[in-house]
Amino acid sequence: MSTIIYHNHHIIPKYRCKEIGIDPDFPENIVRLTRLEHGQAHYERWLKHGRKEDLGAAQFLASGEIDGIDTSGKNNGFYGKKHTKESLKKISEASLNRSAETLKKIRESQKGEKGYWFGKNLSEETKKKQSEAATGRKHSAESKKKMSESQKGIKLSEKTKKKMSESQKKRYAKEKRNKENVSIEIHGY
Repeated sequence: MSTIIYHNHHIIPKYRCKEIGIDPDFPENIVRLTRLEHGQAHYERWLKHGRKEDLGAAQFLASGEIDGIDTSGKNNGFYGKKHTKESLKKISEASLNRSAETLKKIRESQKGEKGYWFGKNLSEETKKKQSEAATGRKHSAESKKKMSESQKGIKLSEKTKKKMSESQKKRYAKEKRNKENVSIEIHGY
């Protein structure tokens, strides 16, 4: 049994079919390629025609595997540019108006090993900077109310409850030790 996964590649790209008003899925327009071949096909089409859609597809399919695909820093088409206030507003509104179904799909796509932070840890230096930045920060009454409301109705597993309990016990013990150390320093005991 073959473990190679094949992709359907459109010879005339979907975006071009849309521009000229034809259905992109006619049988003669589709070829089966491996993921890397698919990325290479889009990359070569981008080199020839310069369409951003092809570069994006090549990056998505084969970034780091095809020489020449590097869109970091100055190679990025948006390098040195900024969004206008109008476009930032549109981006914000679009993210606020996502359906419950879309939000669920986003959450599922980022769970476990698929999540960006899976298997990664912050450096001690970064943790220290974040801690210092958060020191003294107070939540407003409105924020506290929103946070409280967002947690209502959530059922926690016994395993999660136990982890939270252990974490709080450790935190309390650490705070108690710190208070004792301060008392010793002040009183000289």
